[in-house]
Amino acid sequence: MLNMLNKIKLVALILFVAFAFTGKAFADSGDNVSGLAWSKNIGYISFNCTDNDACLTADTEDGGVGEDITFGPTYQDYRELAAYYENPKNISFVDKVAKFNLFKIASNVFSTKKAVAVDIPYDGSNYGVNVDPLTGNMSGYAWSSEVGWISFNEGGCPEGTCTPKVDLASGDITGWARVLAHGDDWDGWISLSCDNSGIFGCSGIFGGSSYGVSVPDLYGAGQFSGYAWGDEVVGWTKFSGPTYSVVVDMDQPQVNLTSSSASTCTEPVTLSWSTQDMASCSLSSSDAIITGESVTIPSGSTTVTPSANPTTYTLNCTGADGNPYSSSVTVALECNAGTRLVLQATPSPVFSTGGYKTTLTWFTPSGTNYLSCTGTTIPPSTPPSGFDGPRAAINATTPSASLPNVYVGTNPTIFRIQCTQAVGGAVDTAETVVARGTLTPSCNITSATLEDGQVDIAWTSTNATSATASWGGAVAVNGSANNLAFTAPETVYTVNVTSTDGTSSSCSAAINAPVVVDGECVDSNPNDPNGEECDAEATLTLTASPTTLAYPGGTVNLSWTTSNTTGGEALSLPSSSFGPVDCEDGDGSENVSVTASTTFTLRCTPLYGGSDIAAYAYVGVGEEPCDPETEECPVLCTAESTSPECRGVPPIIIER
Repeated sequence: MLNMLNKIKLVALILFVAFAFTGKAFADSGDNVSGLAWSKNIGYISFNCTDNDACLTADTEDGGVGEDITFGPTYQDYRELAAYYENPKNISFVDKVAKFNLFKIASNVFSTKKAVAVDIPYDGSNYGVNVDPLTGNMSGYAWSSEVGWISFNEGGCPEGTCTPKVDLASGDITGWARVLAHGDDWDGWISLSCDNSGIFGCSGIFGGSSYGVSVPDLYGAGQFSGYAWGDEVVGWTKFSGPTYSVVVDMDQPQVNLTSSSASTCTEPVTLSWSTQDMASCSLSSSDAIITGESVTIPSGSTTVTPSANPTTYTLNCTGADGNPYSSSVTVALECNAGTRLVLQATPSPVFSTGGYKTTLTWFTPSGTNYLSCTGTTIPPSTPPSGFDGPRAAINATTPSASLPNVYVGTNPTIFRIQCTQAVGGAVDTAETVVARGTLTPSCNITSATLEDGQVDIAWTSTNATSATASWGGAVAVNGSANNLAFTAPETVYTVNVTSTDGTSSSCSAAINAPVVVDGECVDSNPNDPNGEECDAEATLTLTASPTTLAYPGGTVNLSWTTSNTTGGEALSLPSSSFGPVDCEDGDGSENVSVTASTTFTLRCTPLYGGSDIAAYAYVGVGEEPCDPETEECPVLCTAESTSPECRGVPPIIIER
């Protein structure tokens, strides 16, 4: 079996790497099953990625030996030795006993080792197993370091019902899980109940064994108990022990919306919903017949007749925790051959962008021959819908007719078609309801930046035909604005957009910057306990290149950087032709003519208050370069100078 386990490990590794590099997610901590199960053959099985923080001590009972012992030298040694003892193929009974005694001795001699979830290595994929609180169906993935992913989603099981399921009344679990790395004549199936084997499975007849997994206190502690069977590789898997267990938390926010039928023609369908831990819920439909109507909780039902094919109904809820939850169901419009008359509208609902117009189609799935048809609009609209009055008759040869550009004048509007049968004169009636949908505009500030005391902003919108801005006047529905005025510590910039229906919405961006008031910094966010913006340090640098000139009148490049500074005449340049620099301009540089040794000074005021700061750069004319270690700058080109650069140059005296 060890050879088979090694092969399975390789396949499991390949599957794991494949899922990791394709970004496949096996679910996450939102699943409601967690904890560890134990198999003597493959060790711990983790049911949720949150198990990584678990810590437990394994005992012999978990390993299947039957005595309380501690781990041997390594966790892997223990698993392999236990597995070897379980299936000692071609080994005599005496050798078997010897192996067992060796295992006991080794286990008692070596130090105890903690078995933690990190012994089940994984990286790159969240995973978990979930029990649907409304159906009991299990889904998701568990993880074993020995055999890899164990799926609760597989079909094609050996017998019985494949889908693993918790009976919400009894807590008993049926169905199958499967190791994805199965192969080499091993199918990887794990049976969660002896009932999977038919009526004799739990009776002991034909070699059967009574086993199973259950959750006796499903809505309380939620702890699993019992055993599952996985044939020769996985063997028996125990779901709870003294130091470990698998648990399910059924008390989680839930929203579920169902329909009595997946399709209908003209008959209403019943929508039913159940919720848990919700504060409020409302129902909406994609055909706009139902628009945010409040419903009773925790459960309820209502009847609806869809007007569009298909129509999606959505239950939107706010949980007791304040988070949004939703559930949707889709109902198709499908008519069987026995239906005599149907009226449908496309599109439904209608919007202002299409002039609130739809196309009405009436048809006879049964092929009934009609002598005449008449259309009616309820209530009548102004201007007229264009549907009222005689309409084209339909029959087995021409089973459908339509009328485009029908105006929907009220919200909602009922359209009715009445057709008289050619034989017998009976009148059949069909109706459809069309709503006037509302195009709700939206906008989004895509960027907003503050630089040099001015703001640049950009925005986009959907379903908008006009827009205005807080900084004044109409603006494009998608656009940008630059160099907007900013007033510290905070200015809010707002774009309002409006649709053709007259509905509007807005989007805003708040630009923050600290401001100095009476010499003190006022943080742009008064709720910030750290005042980080006011702690921003004012810095500046000033650099001259070169730092020495052999002759007066040479050119020097002065470069500077400033940060979080302001101020007026910042740069003093004696003996040069260059003027002052504004500290708010940031980085800059300039070439200047220097006629005498000069100390250039950059002086700025911190933007957020405090004393002025300064930076200096010295340029020597006719001097040796300053020694970087002693910072001494000896005089050159004097009467005693022997520097080659001063040969033939009249000596000058440089005062510093």
